[in-house]
Amino acid sequence: MTISCLVDQFCDYSTYMKNYSPDTIRRYRSNIKLFCKLTGVENIDQVTDAAVHQFFFDGRRNREWSAVTFITYHKSLTVFFRWCVKGRYLVKNPADDVEEPTLEKKLPSKLNQEQALRVLEYIDNYRWESQFLRRRNHAIFAMFIFAGLRRRDRERGRARRRLRRPELPAVRRRETLPGQLRLREREVRRRRLRELPRQGQERG
Repeated sequence: MTISCLVDQFCDYSTYMKNYSPDTIRRYRSNIKLFCKLTGVENIDQVTDAAVHQFFFDGRRNREWSAVTFITYHKSLTVFFRWCVKGRYLVKNPADDVEEPTLEKKLPSKLNQEQALRVLEYIDNYRWESQFLRRRNHAIFAMFIFAGLRRRDRERGRARRRLRRPELPAVRRRETLPGQLRLREREVRRRRLRELPRQGQERG
């Protein structure tokens, strides 16, 4: 069976049964299409361990794939070939024996001083419901910046959604018993009686 037909079935299965996002489906199609183009494989019977290993080796050597790109292609092909094994189109997954490279350790991108001040200025000028929310959110973002706020969170506005006013649980009001009312009335009367002599002395 041709790989193009299997890719259509695999993407339909991933969409309706696995509920994968459209971006994930597009990545599956693109990565599998590139694999077929570079290896010259058209039918699923032509997929071998050697072809899969050569595909990843050429990607690292000739196309200068980064470790992240390598892992992305590897995950896409692994999932597709696993589905083929489950459907008995393949005997084994040829991508299982491919070793993934170690990810490079890089420092995350950060905000420069101008961008950080711009974020704090935007928060300070935003129309918050109260002055408390303005000061609180300004302090939260300032802490994020000093601790390390990811630029992706700033661009997508994830941090802004986290600043929504939390819904506080309803506090049940204590009911006052009749006996407590009588005690309070007695205390008020006693205070008034104590204040009467003092008021008379002050007038005299």
